[in-house]
Amino acid sequence: MTLRIAFLGASLIEGSVSAPLLPRIVARLGRNDVQVLNAGVNGDLAWNVARRAPAVVAWKPDVLFIMAGSNDVLASLTEGRARRYRRWKKLPQAPDAQFFRDSLSVLFDTVRAVPRVIIGTLPPLGEDLDGVACARVRATNEVIAHAASERGWPVADVYSAIAARIGPGGRPLPGRDHLVLSAALQRFILRRSFEAIARTHGFRALSDGIHLTESSADAAADVIAGAMRGIATEPGT
Repeated sequence: MTLRIAFLGASLIEGSVSAPLLPRIVARLGRNDVQVLNAGVNGDLAWNVARRAPAVVAWKPDVLFIMAGSNDVLASLTEGRARRYRRWKKLPQAPDAQFFRDSLSVLFDTVRAVPRVIIGTLPPLGEDLDGVACARVRATNEVIAHAASERGWPVADVYSAIAARIGPGGRPLPGRDHLVLSAALQRFILRRSFEAIARTHGFRALSDGIHLTESSADAAADVIAGAMRGIATEPGT
């Protein structure tokens, strides 16, 4: 029987400006009967993801993996980022912590009909694990993990998998998003690997301080596939 797996989130799921996760996860499941829906959209906040969730549920996946919230954290770091995200993503209000919690609740409630749901924690933003951006990611991950636990859903700890690859003394997330553009140009014009782009920018595991390199995608896929393998082999799948 075909196993239908939907992946819902933003750029880390979409996999064009970040090393592709989905084929790595599917390869680790060791099945040749998997049908995949990539429902990742670059730049989406949890509010945007929640608005797209009904279409994903309508696809009738057997398993749904959700990783959403990195852009919410990014938008919360500076007023300038908040304004840009509100314009770009047509948000109904300025993004803040309560807006994220409310959006996450709507998102999780919308997908409750899916038989099996797995939630991913967010990877670090920047590589200064003691810095403000990563501290905010960890706080957001606590909200995500608590909401998942309330619904009885397993959590794949992507943050810890990537943080282990970074180690101490990493480069902080820049205050501007210029490295995202730099990474895109290097990727699509110069055809450089995400690993090479990361080295150019002085990062170890994130090509531009936000998106995954190939080896980081491998580490994340190990964790996600491990969580997915446990429920994808339950009776009925």
